[in-house]
Amino acid sequence: MKASPSECFSLLRLDQCTMQDGNRCSACAEDIVMEEQLNELEKMAEKIRTKRRVLRTVMNQNHDRLIHRFPPEIASRIFFHHCRDSLRLNKKENLDALTLGAVCQKWRQLAWATPELWTSIDIWTRMLHCSTHAEVLCAEWLQRSATLPLTVRFTDPHAFESDSGRLVYDGVYRTVAELLNRQSARWYDIQLSIPAPYIHRLCGSSQSSILRRLSLSIGRWSNFPTLEPTFSMEVKPCPSELELFFLSPKCVDINWNNLTVLSLNSIRADEVIEVLLWAPNLTTVTFVEIEPHSETFHVPNTRVYCPHVHYLEIMRVGYDAFGTLLDLVQLPSLEQWTIESCGFPLENMVPFVEASSFCLKTCNIGGHHTPGITKLRTGKNLVQYVNRIF
Repeated sequence: MKASPSECFSLLRLDQCTMQDGNRCSACAEDIVMEEQLNELEKMAEKIRTKRRVLRTVMNQNHDRLIHRFPPEIASRIFFHHCRDSLRLNKKENLDALTLGAVCQKWRQLAWATPELWTSIDIWTRMLHCSTHAEVLCAEWLQRSATLPLTVRFTDPHAFESDSGRLVYDGVYRTVAELLNRQSARWYDIQLSIPAPYIHRLCGSSQSSILRRLSLSIGRWSNFPTLEPTFSMEVKPCPSELELFFLSPKCVDINWNNLTVLSLNSIRADEVIEVLLWAPNLTTVTFVEIEPHSETFHVPNTRVYCPHVHYLEIMRVGYDAFGTLLDLVQLPSLEQWTIESCGFPLENMVPFVEASSFCLKTCNIGGHHTPGITKLRTGKNLVQYVNRIF
């Protein structure tokens, strides 16, 4: 039978080594002396490392003729402006605050004590699953942000793999939900791109909500077609901006009255109409890849009146769905209209423009719609409404 490493170690270990005269064998005795010498050397090396860290702090103070000369509050502002882009989460990795802290001890103390550097956190599941320190890092990151409003992006690049692939990360979702829910009173900008079964775990707490921007995605290829994933917080939020990907608005429990900016991606046309009815104060609206309405949709007799919408963008929407939207909405304040890679239902556009009675400042049309654009330019019924068509 092959001996295990621990058994081999106990065989080689010398505490029980005795010769007939009661003394250890010469090899064991020499090994003990060498181990004592190694321990002394390790202690000496640690003392040298400690002394060297202190020495390098002095070196950094001697060579950094800028940051160390500023009062801490000014140096903190310099750090903040350096990290401003990463705080908007428009970089793949948000590590600038950690990078600053890695320069030297004084920079680390300053960065750690500047809450503004830690108000944006980008969490992705593989990072948490693969690193034993990631959970502690996330908790410390949130703690360093003090009481400031938080921007959180939580993404799962493998969100729509097989069931077994998702189970691997189940503990990660539980951990992240617990960390974030404790800070829900500070949620300001929340971006979630995770599988449908986990949306409900981000439910916040009983504290008040300052949430202003909410982006939710469950992925096009969700393996839960019959599941109704619901985003619902203990205290109903009142966001001013909402972005939905592949998720029905019916599954989002928010106060719609405060909404001014809306982006809907890959939902049905009848759901779009419902949202326009729920949100009377919209000013900016984007529709992407809207699907035709369901067979059970009862087409209203009158158009949905949206008095405040001044910007409308429609992208990659098919002919039928585009026509449905044009037939059912009225936008009297529309100033800028962008159409990109869509079907071109000219017969629906003319009544839409006439019903809205607006005066567009700009109409941008992208795609291969030369005949349609020509008719829009020359149409007697449209020229009075449209100043410029590109």
